Amino acid sequence: VAWLVGWSLILEYTIGASAVARGITPNLALFFGGQDNLPSFLARHTLPGLGIVVDPCAAVLIILITFLLCLGIKESSTVQSIVTTVNVSVMLFIIVVGGYLGFKTGWVGYELPSGYFPYGVNGMFSGSAIVFFSYIGFDSVTSTAEEVKNPQRDLPIGISTALAICCVLYMLVSAVIVGLVPYYALNPDTPISSAFSSYGMEWAV
Repeated sequence: VAWLVGWSLILEYTIGASAVARGITPNLALFFGGQDNLPSFLARHTLPGLGIVVDPCAAVLIILITFLLCLGIKESSTVQSIVTTVNVSVMLFIIVVGGYLGFKTGWVGYELPSGYFPYGVNGMFSGSAIVFFSYIGFDSVTSTAEEVKNPQRDLPIGISTALAICCVLYMLVSAVIVGLVPYYALNPDTPISSAFSSYGMEWAV
């Protein structure tokens, strides 16, 4: 059972890292002004006959992170702190700027012609799976137990506090973005960037 759980965890991290890494190319394309403006060596390519999509940006990102992890816990923890600070700052930026834009334009995304629950139970489960997917990684906090002074007290507090903060930020970001652009009009590859782009706010993009 432990062997199965261990390999399932590796599979979980592999899929999670791959999904996050593959999101960099569409956002870069949007930054450059469209998929056609992206340099060829950065763009996705499909291998002829195989139908396999090769994403150079995602591969480079995975290699960089792997190299960083191989350097040691101190270096990777420092970078992790920087990345986390940037992530939280960006989410706060989305909430504040997007919230201001929503109140200014009247939250057009919530004016649904087909009402709520448009995709039924299947849609609800699909959405739940994506949300659950967003929380991958919190279990890794428990692997740092040996570095915590009082793990029995500090680890539960650390995990529950991090979960609470992320939960609030995720819900607010989702509420703002879906309020700016109707759910059916969101670009699945770049939902947040394209939401601001649809309002002509390229500086926010």
